[in-house]
Amino acid sequence: MQLLLLGGTTITKKKNDGVTASTASLNLPAGYSVANIFTAKAGNGSYEELGEIVTASKNDYTSYQIQVYTDLKNPSNPVSGTPAYAEPFEYTQALAGIDTIPLPEPVLLAPGSQYSVVITVTGNPVSYYVEKSQDLGWITVSADTSPNQSFYSRNGSSWIDVGKLADPYCFSIKAHTKTVTFVPTVSPTPTVTVTPTATPKPTATPKPTATPKPRTYQVKYVKNTRLSVGSLPYDKTKYTSGRNVKVQKAPYCTSRFFTGWNTRADGKGTRYLPGQTFKIKQNITLYAQWSLSYTASSLIYRVTGRQTVTCYGTSNSRLGKAVIPLTIKYAGVTYKVTSVWSKAFANKKNLSSVVIGHNVSAIGSQAFYNCKNLKAVTIGTGLTRIGSQAFRNVKAKCVITIKSQKLKAVSSKIDQGVKQMTVRVPKAKYSAYNRLLRKKSKSVIIKKF
Repeated sequence: MQLLLLGGTTITKKKNDGVTASTASLNLPAGYSVANIFTAKAGNGSYEELGEIVTASKNDYTSYQIQVYTDLKNPSNPVSGTPAYAEPFEYTQALAGIDTIPLPEPVLLAPGSQYSVVITVTGNPVSYYVEKSQDLGWITVSADTSPNQSFYSRNGSSWIDVGKLADPYCFSIKAHTKTVTFVPTVSPTPTVTVTPTATPKPTATPKPTATPKPRTYQVKYVKNTRLSVGSLPYDKTKYTSGRNVKVQKAPYCTSRFFTGWNTRADGKGTRYLPGQTFKIKQNITLYAQWSLSYTASSLIYRVTGRQTVTCYGTSNSRLGKAVIPLTIKYAGVTYKVTSVWSKAFANKKNLSSVVIGHNVSAIGSQAFYNCKNLKAVTIGTGLTRIGSQAFRNVKAKCVITIKSQKLKAVSSKIDQGVKQMTVRVPKAKYSAYNRLLRKKSKSVIIKKF
């Protein structure tokens, strides 16, 4: 029997029922890049529009920089074309597995042209899925590992074709396109106008001296980082001296907090927040200031997307109660709290109760591991996934209340290392959640409310 896997990989199942195959993976340090080259042929001669890509990582919270190159000139070099974006955009894959990433702007592809998707690891090392042909005895896996298809680079400029290696493979990167109607604009040939012979002008009568115009000044906003930044303000107003200037809105970065504007790039000048006013007396350049993390009520947060954050941990080693809110506000910007980071509260022995807000959709692996006094957890309505060993070794008889009706995945036995754990679930989802949780654990107690 043959089954189709990612990217045209097929497996032939031999005798030994009940055993499943897993896709291979490759460890990529920070700074490494991987790329796949594609040919725009799905439109059968029509233009195509690339709207999203698919990545595959074995790690939670994998951070990338992503760029698309069109009209490649060298089929052996994935960066030999035209970059689709002025700078690579940043993305954090919150949960391990396959993730579909919408592009910031669709990319137009000419029929028959070659284009590439280039992904650079920016955070922790990543175990990235690859497809390769293998004979494991009980199963044969066949993958398309042709040359000029998949590459990696240590520095982003020198590329190694993994299809030409002794043991070839292909990185699991997919591109989703759709056919579009597009007619390239042809610029009309300008008409040559014959310049008439100039008529001599009479001597001009001297004009009275004009009253000098008042001097004007402008405000320039600078992103002040090599990272990709969106919604950077542009102020074309010309202000007269002494006029009040209202500082414009905050830009955003998908991996940093905006902390305000400053008259110096190093942050040692005058600080302004969006909406503040000042009197202008000269040209002003305001530099955006950025921070990797922000701490509020002893909880540490990090940015994971456009105005979304994860609860990364706590600055209080003796924290007894944790309340993870729906949103936080910093420097005039409101962020949704959408996840709890892997190992965020691991080994916090004084932690006894946790309340998790309605915007949290994912709880990372080992998020509350070894919290030996944790006896009550209340989770809001947005939860969709619980990572591996998230509640391992919490207190015996711990009660977890899940208000969400969207939970789809529990990566491991929820009561691992815990005696008589009770999970309370909505009455409407009792049957579904009972099956989901008991698929991993036969000892957990499920109750409805």
